[in-house]
Amino acid sequence: MKAKVKRIAQLIGKDLKTYSPVMLGIFLYWLIIRKITHAFCPSVIFCGMPCPGCGITRATKALLMLDPVTAWQRNPSIYAWIPYVVAVLIQRYVREQPVRKLQPLLIVVLLITIAVFVYRMLYLFPGEAPLIYREENLMAKFHPAYDQFMKAHIPPPYR
Repeated sequence: MKAKVKRIAQLIGKDLKTYSPVMLGIFLYWLIIRKITHAFCPSVIFCGMPCPGCGITRATKALLMLDPVTAWQRNPSIYAWIPYVVAVLIQRYVREQPVRKLQPLLIVVLLITIAVFVYRMLYLFPGEAPLIYREENLMAKFHPAYDQFMKAHIPPPYR
């Protein structure tokens, strides 16, 4: 058992070293973009509209705070992502098998996420964040007609 824990720690260390440039890049993107736009999602930044993943971070935070109802409200697909992430961790660190073997499961989780997004956009948009139109977006800044069109076709709330 002790040897297995040591092996898992070695694999995690190896992965952290291998993927540290990617993690640093994402962190720097978050730091810079968040300061400039007060958003993280490229869809929100570019066109002011939520994407299928909008709310996942908030849902994760709610779950970590033991608030499953808020997690569901932020993005219900978090409940599909959790088993997938657990499966990836087990596949990579316990079984020491390639994660790509879980691609069929990933496809199912992505389809669930897209289905949840379509439902939310049809029946809940616009509503509470993140299901809102953000006026501060690049399309609206460079093409005011886009912003006028969006506001004419999307009822408030805006942010």
